Amino acid sequence: MNQLKGKIAIVTGVSRLKGIGAAICKELADAGYHIFFTYWTEYDKEMPWSIKLDEPLELKEELIKKG
Repeated sequence: MNQLKGKIAIVTGVSRLKGIGAAICKELADAGYHIFFTYWTEYDKEMPWSIKLDEPLELKEELIKKG
């Protein structure tokens, strides 16, 4: 797995802190990847599937702490 260290991973749909996208980000970060992820925007908070917009920011902080 060392040959993948420092590579960039793009993960889409990381809106929930305990969702599949977040779990994928955490595993990739543990493997040494740099992570770029996307999530719902301010516009989407008015939709019926509304999410807590601070969850992706919490994930960002968690990934930064992992290095």
